[in-house]
Amino acid sequence: MKKLYFIFIHISFLFILSCTHTSKPQQLDLNTIKTRYPVPEGFHRVETEKGSFQAYLQNFPLKPEGSTPFLFNGEKKEKRLSTSVLDLEIDTLNLQNSAGSIYRLWADYLYSTSQFDKIHFILPSGFICDYTKWAQGFRIKNEGNHLSWHKDEDKEDYSYTNFQQFLLKVLEYVDLDSLSKQLYPIPKNQLTVGTVILEKGEKGHAVIVMDMIMPNDSLQLFKGCGVLLAQGGIPAQEIEIIKGYYDELGLFSQTQNPDSVNYLWSPTRHKAADDKFFTSAFCFEKPQFFTFNFN
Repeated sequence: MKKLYFIFIHISFLFILSCTHTSKPQQLDLNTIKTRYPVPEGFHRVETEKGSFQAYLQNFPLKPEGSTPFLFNGEKKEKRLSTSVLDLEIDTLNLQNSAGSIYRLWADYLYSTSQFDKIHFILPSGFICDYTKWAQGFRIKNEGNHLSWHKDEDKEDYSYTNFQQFLLKVLEYVDLDSLSKQLYPIPKNQLTVGTVILEKGEKGHAVIVMDMIMPNDSLQLFKGCGVLLAQGGIPAQEIEIIKGYYDELGLFSQTQNPDSVNYLWSPTRHKAADDKFFTSAFCFEKPQFFTFNFN
């Protein structure tokens, strides 16, 4: 009887211990954009619709804190401007530049939500590269710079591996000019999550707004809003969230020292010139603002 009593006490102790263990609060997952980047006091995060491209960007998974972006060849990027790196593998073919990175995010979103019929891209020649056509076994044939489809595979293949092969083929052709033709222009005051900021030309660049905050006090809107910007680059690299740009208008309350403060959010307005758009990585002299067709 005494033996049974001690067994009962032991089991009860283990039960209490297990309950105590499971009642501890779980550690906050900081591996998404919304959880890693806090909203400063006096601001609120722009709300997005569940399942939308904007929500997809806000909740995008990130590599562990402190990660360095890698180039396509496996080397670490030397000039580091990133505060985070997106957890998205990069090809080894030097294709994922600034334009290609934005194509990649949009295409991966559509694939992840099974919107296969919306995955089609306009190449510089005007040829429309349609994913459903690719998945049905057709491949692109290039004859004298004339592109056409030809049947190469008998079976349909909607696997992610085949989708990646399709995307690599797209990235062989696209550039900033073709990206701008894929998008819809919007005025700067409509900038929001998912907006692409682009400057065409040989020395052009493109970034995408991954997240956005707005001041709670509407009287502060003249100073602009805050954005998190993501970019690829040349040579091709992992997509990175770049640190914020110096806040000239005092939108944020942190110490105004761009040389020592690693800002998280970039202001959308600047004292120097409102017709330009400044980031920590690039000055858009003639920025254009675009959005994808979400319908």
